[in-house]
Amino acid sequence: MPTTSKWFLHFILLSLLLNSTMKANPSIIYPDEDGMVRHDITNDKYITTGVEEQWWPWITYWDGGLPKQEDQVIFEYNLSSYNGLSFLDARMGFYIKNAEAFDSLRLEVWYCNGNGLVDTGDFDSGTIQVGSFNWDSPSPGTQSNPINQFLQFDVTSALNARNGDNVSFNIRLAGDHPEFDDNIFNSTNYIHFVEIAALENGTPSFRPYLEVIAKGKGPSEPAGKSNFAHLYLYEKDPATWEIVGGGAWGKMKYNLSGPEFDFVFNGHELEPGEDYTLIYYPDPWPGTDLIQLGSDIANEEGHVHIAESVNTGDLPAEDDQNYSDGAKIWLILSSDCDEENMTGWNPTEYLFEYDLITFDDTDE
Repeated sequence: MPTTSKWFLHFILLSLLLNSTMKANPSIIYPDEDGMVRHDITNDKYITTGVEEQWWPWITYWDGGLPKQEDQVIFEYNLSSYNGLSFLDARMGFYIKNAEAFDSLRLEVWYCNGNGLVDTGDFDSGTIQVGSFNWDSPSPGTQSNPINQFLQFDVTSALNARNGDNVSFNIRLAGDHPEFDDNIFNSTNYIHFVEIAALENGTPSFRPYLEVIAKGKGPSEPAGKSNFAHLYLYEKDPATWEIVGGGAWGKMKYNLSGPEFDFVFNGHELEPGEDYTLIYYPDPWPGTDLIQLGSDIANEEGHVHIAESVNTGDLPAEDDQNYSDGAKIWLILSSDCDEENMTGWNPTEYLFEYDLITFDDTDE
């Protein structure tokens, strides 16, 4: 390869490596299931009435010839691909409309862990309110005030408090159940009715969604007088350096100072049977004077376990381009490095640090 081409390739690689801790862009998540849960108020029980991806599930309250009942809409999301991640920002959005006019509308949005449609026992327990919507008719008593509106709510705190893979949001009427004059709805029942888009014209253009920005967990601050911290490593997309949701990941516990760099690393979701090496990587490419911290072969479940005490000296080293910021820790294919530098580049097979670390060698 001509010298100019080699330097150009090195420049591209360097640009990618320096941006390997880039913050992720928003991701869109659609419901795993959506539909309705009917609350039979008279008999105090919940019944699933909706189906996945029905077009327009509705929120209603009926009180008259029928037993008192309330229909609430449920959106369920599976967040298993975000295990080990928290959210910098999360928004839940949906579109509402109504075919009947009414004088006012009060909606509440609630969050709960679990599957509200699969197990209605989860539906109304342990919920927290994450938002509300209030609307008043500009001309009360008429039938010319339809609602067609997009709503969005901040659900970051709720999602970061999740304790499982599945979460649900339900939209219900707020406060006391309303009563209306019969002439507004031409009905002998008191009814409050609004629809929420699940699918519109067979396409998901209005479908409720979560828009999230996920983040990994960086190195922990030492607790009290503790000399230990933690670092998370993640599989990343080398085109953008965004964390791959549901990808391979690992966690390293390490000492912040001492005569040797003591650590325990556990990696997960890796390629079974592959030989991996944990390294300290100093910039620039090809990581001259990198340090091999330890190696292991992934077991049948894709796990590696590496625990060592290594005489690394201070991290980062003084000639590392990241010296003022911190050291990069990577898990790479053992075949892609020797004792001095990187000899190959297969970034889709690696785990990269979420943040940079430092280590103080007390023997120096």
